[in-house]
Amino acid sequence: LAGLGQFDPAVEEIITAARSQPDAASSFFVFVELFPTPDAALKGLGYGNSLQAVNAALGNWAMGRLEEIAVAGGDPQPAFRYYRAGIEAASRTSDPGAAKNVLYSAVLALHARQNDAAGLRQDAATFANDPSFGVGVRLLAADHLRVLGDNAAVAEQLETLAASLPPASNPQITLGIAQRYLAINRPERALAIVEQKVAASATPSPDLLDSLASLLQNSNPDKTLKIRQQLVSLDPTNPQLRINLAQAQAATGDIPAALRTLDETR
Repeated sequence: LAGLGQFDPAVEEIITAARSQPDAASSFFVFVELFPTPDAALKGLGYGNSLQAVNAALGNWAMGRLEEIAVAGGDPQPAFRYYRAGIEAASRTSDPGAAKNVLYSAVLALHARQNDAAGLRQDAATFANDPSFGVGVRLLAADHLRVLGDNAAVAEQLETLAASLPPASNPQITLGIAQRYLAINRPERALAIVEQKVAASATPSPDLLDSLASLLQNSNPDKTLKIRQQLVSLDPTNPQLRINLAQAQAATGDIPAALRTLDETR
């Protein structure tokens, strides 16, 4: 309907769908997609009250996105005002998680589009104080800052996050931190983060051990070999682990052992 210029019926369909699931973001995403150009977005802003009445937090997110489209890279402040109003509205609800996820992401992305590293860092620090979002916000901020070319700020986000993690934290978080250190050409810090996590774990996860072996393969082939052997012992039927073991054996100069391992893989 919107493609034919009939915005009112299309919007009414979306609002009806949103009323049936007011806490789901999908209908609000579809609403924004109805207005992809600056002129269309200006029309979309006229439906703000109806959308905000369904869900104030997600309605403000949708209005913020339309403001961004309408100004086409111009003044970001109207969009920021909508996003911050949405965050305030979400904070007054019993289950703000889904809305805050969308709104926090929108604020950080808008800072990135404005090349505003300082503003991004400031809001990331605020959002990271929200207990449910500390990890995600820091990693997302690091990703945006890397695109902006501010590697020192990326490292700041990663160090802050790493220092906040308890010993029993999910190893996937550690791997996410290490991957981002590799992306800014800091392999030594990636290695230190993973080694620290492995040392603190009574039973390190296979993913963590695999990453440690990959990080060590150039600097410490003997230790890499021991880890590859440990991984095969944990999952003897995994062919990729045996191939990795063969590569580690070859790296230490034990070509016969590598060939035997490859034969066992077939």
